[in-house]
Amino acid sequence: MPNRDLLVDAPRRLTGEVFFLRSQVQDVMARRDLLVQQVKASARWELMKEWLEKRVEHWNPEEEYRHHLFLSGMLTHQSGGFSQVATPRSIVGSRFSEGPSF
Repeated sequence: MPNRDLLVDAPRRLTGEVFFLRSQVQDVMARRDLLVQQVKASARWELMKEWLEKRVEHWNPEEEYRHHLFLSGMLTHQSGGFSQVATPRSIVGSRFSEGPSF
């Protein structure tokens, strides 16, 4: 009758395993989110530091925006133009040429 006990106990064991694995996945997702936030904060810190030290000659906001759109799939591959978003130079450039808003 030991096999009978294993079969009776199986649903409870499997349910416990499912909850354990679910909590493990939630922990991994929380760690991933925390790491992403840390990387974003670090990048912002570096950009602010460059801006405060007036080391912005290598910044090209228009090119950075094109790169972002390309990576997000919004830039068409054939024409090299914008398929869904228009970015007039005055809008993109003015955001970065002004001083801080604070």
